[in-house]
Amino acid sequence: MNKESGAAQGETIYRCIAPGCLRPLPRRVKYCPYCGAGQQPGAPPRAAAPPAPVVPVRVAAPMPQ
Repeated sequence: MNKESGAAQGETIYRCIAPGCLRPLPRRVKYCPYCGAGQQPGAPPRAAAPPAPVVPVRVAAPMPQ
């Protein structure tokens, strides 16, 4: 174990390259699982998912009294 970094010798630590994220990653990835930023310099971020459709809720008719 390396005293300065806390990592074993030869162990590579990957981090997100987005300035607002910089989270550690378990391995080399194409996109950060936390913020969606591309991990290749100059790669555009992934497009956000479209909003979920609004599904109308059926309300039961009032019970007769």
